[in-house]
Amino acid sequence: MAATVTVDAGSPFVVGDRKQVVGTINLATYATGGVAVTPAMFGLTTIDDLTVEEAGGLDYRYNSTTEKVMAYMGGGGSFTPAGSIVATVTPHADSAGTPAGAVTGALELTAAEFSGTGFATVTQEVTTTDNQTMTLNQCAGMWFINDAVPAEFPCIILSNTAVTGAPAVLTCQGVPPVTDAGTYKIVTMGAATFVGSALGTHSHESTVASAFTGTPDTSGAVAAEVGAISLAAAGYTANYTAIGK
Repeated sequence: MAATVTVDAGSPFVVGDRKQVVGTINLATYATGGVAVTPAMFGLTTIDDLTVEEAGGLDYRYNSTTEKVMAYMGGGGSFTPAGSIVATVTPHADSAGTPAGAVTGALELTAAEFSGTGFATVTQEVTTTDNQTMTLNQCAGMWFINDAVPAEFPCIILSNTAVTGAPAVLTCQGVPPVTDAGTYKIVTMGAATFVGSALGTHSHESTVASAFTGTPDTSGAVAAEVGAISLAAAGYTANYTAIGK
C-alpha cells in the first residue's frame, strides 16, 4: 500500500527558485528498505530535500538515492566509554637560558646625512632656508636636530619633498623645532646594541602523548530500521517539509 501524503493549505511557499511544501505523511504498510515517494505526491517535479518529523516513537529519514522514506526505532540507550585516559609526560632537556637586558641605540650625531644653515617651521612642516638635493621621502625615519639649540628634542621626519638645489620641506612628528637661522643636521639612528646577560639554565616538562584505556559500553541499543510493519495508524502520521521544484 502506497504512502498517503497531504499538503497543507497555502502550500507551496516560494523560496528563491525552489518551492517549500508542508503537510503530513503516513507510510501505511512499511517494507524493509523504505516506502517509495514521488515528487508528484508533494506537488513538485523534483525533491531536493525532504524532512519528516518523528511520530509514534519512530524516526523517519528520506533516502534521496532510493527515493524512499525509511523508518527507524531508537533503543533509547547510550554509548559511553568505560575506562580512563592516561597521559605520558616526558621532560625536556635543560634550556641554555634566556637573555635579560635591553636593546639600546643612539643617533649618529657625528655623521649627518644632510646638514645646512637656517630653517623655518610652520606647524609640523620644516622648510630649509638653504638648498638641498634629496629624493622623495629619503629622510623618512631620520631625525632633525637644531644645532643652535641643543636642548631641543630631536624631531623624527615622516616625509620630505624631492628637491634638487632647492629648499626642502620636511614633515615632522612630535614637537617641531622653532624657526632658527643657525645650523641644523639630519641624522639616522645608530646600530642597536644589546646590553644585559643571560638568565640561568632551566628545565620544563610537557605532555607528549595520551591514550584511552578501557572498553566502550554498547549495552544501549542504537537506532535500527524497523521491519515489515503496518504504520497505517494515525499515531504514525508525521509532519514533513519538502523542498524542490
